[in-house]
Amino acid sequence: MGLARKHVNIPPVYGINENKPVYPKGLVSCYITPKNKTQPSVQIDGLILPKLITTQMPSCQLPYKEWSHIKNLTLADPHFFTPQPVEMLLGADILPQILLNNTVTGPPGTPIAINSIFGYLLLGKLDFNIHSPVSFPVQVFYSSVNDEFDLQRFWEIESITEQRSLTPDEVLCETIFENTHTRNDTGRYVVALPFKPDALPLGESRDIAIARFRRLEYKLERNPPLKYSYHACLQEYLDLDHMEPCDGLSPKSGGFYYIPHHCVVKESSETTKMRVVYDAGCKTTHGNSLNDVLFTGPKLHLDIVDVLLKFRIHSIAFTADIKQMYRNILVRDTDRDFQRIVWRTSPDEPIRDYRLRTVTFGVSSSPYLALRTMRQLALDEATRFPRASQVIIGDIFVDDIVSGDNTEAEALALQQELISICQAAGFTLHKWHSNSPALLAAVQPTSSHGERHHYVPFAEMENDMKTKVLGLQWNSNSDSFTFSVQITSNKCTKRSILSEIARIYDPLGLLSPVTIFAKHLIQLLWIARVDWDEHPPQDIINSWASFTNELPLLSKVTFPRHVFTHTHSVQLHGFSDASEKAYAACVYLRVRGDMGAVDTYLLLAKTRVAPTKRMSIPRLELMAALLLSRLMKATLNIYGNRIPRDQIYGWSDSSVVLAWLRSSPHEWKTFVSNRITEIISNIPYCRWRHVPSADNPADAASRGMLPANFLHHSIWFRGPHFLKKDEATWPVFKATQTQEEKRNIAIVSNPCTSSSTNDDVEIISRYSSLGKLVRVTALLFRFYKKCKKVQTPLSKHISVTEFNFTLNRLIFLVQQSVFRDDIYNLSKGKLPSNQLRRLNPFIDSNNFVRVGGRIHKSLLPYESKHQLILPKKHPLSILIINYTHVSHLHAGAQSTQYILLQKYWILSGRDVIRQCIHRCVRCFRACPVRQQPSMGPLPASRLRPERPFLKTAVDFAGPFYVRANKVRNAKIVKCYVCVFLCMCVKAIHLEIVSELTTEGFLAALRRFTSRRGLCKDIYSDCGKNFIGCDRYLKDLYAFLRNDTVQGALQNKTLEEGITWHFQPPYASHFGGLFEAGVKSFKHHFHRVVGPRILTYDEMHTLLCQIEAVLNSRPLCILSSDAQDPLPLTPSHFLIGEPLTAIPDVSLVDENPGRLFRWRLIQQSVQHFWKKWSLEYLHEIQQRGKWFTHNRGHPVREGMIVVVCDDNLPPLQWRLARVHHLHPGSDGITRVVTLQIGKTYLKRPVNKICPLPIE
Repeated sequence: MGLARKHVNIPPVYGINENKPVYPKGLVSCYITPKNKTQPSVQIDGLILPKLITTQMPSCQLPYKEWSHIKNLTLADPHFFTPQPVEMLLGADILPQILLNNTVTGPPGTPIAINSIFGYLLLGKLDFNIHSPVSFPVQVFYSSVNDEFDLQRFWEIESITEQRSLTPDEVLCETIFENTHTRNDTGRYVVALPFKPDALPLGESRDIAIARFRRLEYKLERNPPLKYSYHACLQEYLDLDHMEPCDGLSPKSGGFYYIPHHCVVKESSETTKMRVVYDAGCKTTHGNSLNDVLFTGPKLHLDIVDVLLKFRIHSIAFTADIKQMYRNILVRDTDRDFQRIVWRTSPDEPIRDYRLRTVTFGVSSSPYLALRTMRQLALDEATRFPRASQVIIGDIFVDDIVSGDNTEAEALALQQELISICQAAGFTLHKWHSNSPALLAAVQPTSSHGERHHYVPFAEMENDMKTKVLGLQWNSNSDSFTFSVQITSNKCTKRSILSEIARIYDPLGLLSPVTIFAKHLIQLLWIARVDWDEHPPQDIINSWASFTNELPLLSKVTFPRHVFTHTHSVQLHGFSDASEKAYAACVYLRVRGDMGAVDTYLLLAKTRVAPTKRMSIPRLELMAALLLSRLMKATLNIYGNRIPRDQIYGWSDSSVVLAWLRSSPHEWKTFVSNRITEIISNIPYCRWRHVPSADNPADAASRGMLPANFLHHSIWFRGPHFLKKDEATWPVFKATQTQEEKRNIAIVSNPCTSSSTNDDVEIISRYSSLGKLVRVTALLFRFYKKCKKVQTPLSKHISVTEFNFTLNRLIFLVQQSVFRDDIYNLSKGKLPSNQLRRLNPFIDSNNFVRVGGRIHKSLLPYESKHQLILPKKHPLSILIINYTHVSHLHAGAQSTQYILLQKYWILSGRDVIRQCIHRCVRCFRACPVRQQPSMGPLPASRLRPERPFLKTAVDFAGPFYVRANKVRNAKIVKCYVCVFLCMCVKAIHLEIVSELTTEGFLAALRRFTSRRGLCKDIYSDCGKNFIGCDRYLKDLYAFLRNDTVQGALQNKTLEEGITWHFQPPYASHFGGLFEAGVKSFKHHFHRVVGPRILTYDEMHTLLCQIEAVLNSRPLCILSSDAQDPLPLTPSHFLIGEPLTAIPDVSLVDENPGRLFRWRLIQQSVQHFWKKWSLEYLHEIQQRGKWFTHNRGHPVREGMIVVVCDDNLPPLQWRLARVHHLHPGSDGITRVVTLQIGKTYLKRPVNKICPLPIE
């Protein structure tokens, strides 16, 4: 189609029935119009896809001859009944622009016809059988960014979970379980699906389940091994009685739901490589799904950090997995119809219906039902198996048991209890791992029930010693945690970096110095505003390359699992630190044996990147201390019975934080006070100590380091060296005082007994709204009354009485503060100061200062005769003025003053009110004040003698209409006039252009240079100054502003040695010379032509004549002296005399010498240039306007401005931030670069209006 393609960053597209992304090849903009018409037209922006949007439409031949209601209609597609490819797909945003009102409806089972600008469109469902060998299952895929999910999981691992109370829905879900769960004869649990009582009924779901199954079947037919595994899995469901046929079986509960299913392959799994997954979130015809009508239940699974911390207690440790935990819990018979599926073993067989009899993976309530059943098992069997019940409640994460004991004998007994309690409910334990060979040997290959226990013999474990424990690698032979991180992608984009970082799984924070390095990279990516598939800046690329190259070194890192190696003396030590990058906390266990040997172990660590909003180092150190206190609280919840409370220590290297902790929280500002309160509640101040920065292990986690440096950082692995020594040798810190973050406490005295100070009204300057100030102060008065135990009925909201009382108290405080001396003089009967003397003030019964004045005998209300006096520029006066101005719909200065005089008398009120209204952003945006710098100096191209047209300005005029020829009814075509103007001598050259294209202009440029000579520089604007002109200039505007056109012009002229200069957008006054040339041309053209339409030849002739007239205009002011020579014109520099001059007497017969004639010509030319320098240049010396610099606020970087747009009312003009200034040669800025979101615009200064907020 020849459309210009834009290469922009476009995300992949997922379509109907597509499970692979389609990457667009670019973006195009075009207009679409009806066939064989030019109007109406609709502009669209379309994506270019590498393949057709869909298959042929329709899928088969349609029986259109039976549809009589469309026979006489003009159809948009006359051949709609024949399958054809779809090459353009219009979005729903285009529909309102193309649809018309008419609609034609036919008999049932036939489509309706909707009129559009292209003709009638046919829509609807057809009532006939389609015999087609091709099946088209329809499935809508919802694609979310997996990298964002992985990243969210990465941050959730770093968070500290806190206990919360159950919601009403969760309480109801618990009640349903307690009232409905049972156990059958074999001991297995039977549970009910927890339906919401107010849920809408489910709609039809079998059709979509069948369509999804056929898609799955097509996929399995292309992968025989996967098909075999899938069918074997479902056959196992039937063999184990986990699924039953239900063909023709009516629902017992009055409803049913069909669950689509598919497979998920996980090669890293030890046992189940392929898993069948059920999609209970699939919507029915009513728009809801099974998951929508079920309670998800409360969160029952334990925190993974708590389970791992408990795992580090035991000397003998083991792990096991509950085999098919979900599938060993039955669903009651009345609810099984909501777990129907469709399946068949071969495409040749009919599709059959089945019911799943057990808790199903993919149903939203299944995790809750499974964990709640295990907890119920522990409660029911607590008498027979007390130790196993405790393990199920406290040492299980989903279906993984992670536990142990102190001795092998105790561990063996616990193992047998766990096997027995699980067998009592029909569960089987498998995948045993342990650091004890005896424990593994005790697990018999075959149990008494015939179930095989999957375990790894210890001899094999010596060869493959590493296993996963809740995601961590556990080497059971060395009884230590290890790590293995591999980079799977060599790309360096934001998406790949985040994906690789999210693979670093470290729930205990043992690798915190390395992970914080990665977190900081993520923060830098966000600050740099890098798109998902865009390469980051070079410094981030270099850091990422170093990080990935050293990441495999983490495989050498080991941490001991067992930490309670001695129990004679146990202490808990926590360290915190902060830097400009991040803040961190780490917790160590210090154990001393009976013989005095001391060991230290890293238990837990957490890090946080510093906020992007800059925060002081002391505040970051306080955040680190808060993080440490939370970590130690979480650790004590696990080890509380093993660690005495007087054996916990918090360490910080910040003397400021320790000073804050030593003082009362109310002495500090709110930010510090709130955090100190929580820290002290977690760790008392007496347990805090100071650690030198060199001995602080948290320093490494707050600054981050690469893996190579991390391997040799011994202080991180074992803590500071002084912990190995006696407590008497530990660092001693001398307490210091600090005034940082000190709260300014103002004591407000009773104004009746003592005078006030400026601190009394400090609260006023903190607020920019009178309403908010009064409401906050009213709440403070409420609090004061409550502390005084004043019994007054209080409503939820501030009453009018409270509002007025509070406002009056604020005015009273201001008067007592500002007019202190005047109040004293008035109370003593003396005269007030000069500023109040004309008002004849007095003090009323409530001690307010009011205007006495001269109108006390009038009938006005008391408050209008004797207004409250307010100071001139006090913050409260400003708030009252702003409140009155806004509440009265942004009244003007005079109206606002009259309204205020009903109650207040503000000194010098008129000036203050005008200043406030001038600073009102809303009023300013309604009538913004534009900047106007002084007129700039002329460019060198206008001031230096050069060959005519060596430096040329170019502009367009038009469109104009001409006849193709003189015959009757000749075709009228559109044309434009290209105006070339010499920057030096103002000579004009006019060229007619038949079409507004790059080729048309280049042809005119060639004609111009062929007759006037090549140019060195060409100046023009971007065409944006044409916005707002009449509708005929839209094409001209689009042509001149087009980036492709500008690039083509620059490239073409560059080949000929011409430099093209574009003026800033919307800056027509930057090209006043050629704008004046266009105006002069139109002056003559419209007066000569009028309404007539010329032929092309006539038009060309007229342009030449106008060109001659314009080039014969005087450059200087005409003299009234008859002796003066003819005035200088542009034509003198072109042919030596005006183009319109009368021919001189013929000198053909004269025979002067050739050399004399040549010198005469040169002398004439030099005479013209001398006269140009002496007369013309002085004429343009003075500025005609814009004599002074900017009015209002001077423009500077970072300033918020309003961007003028002549096509919109001022209130709709956009806001922008000044990103960069472009000062001229005289140092005055006339052009700026603006930032609007992620867009950068260049505008002249007179097109912006700085907001009056600075």
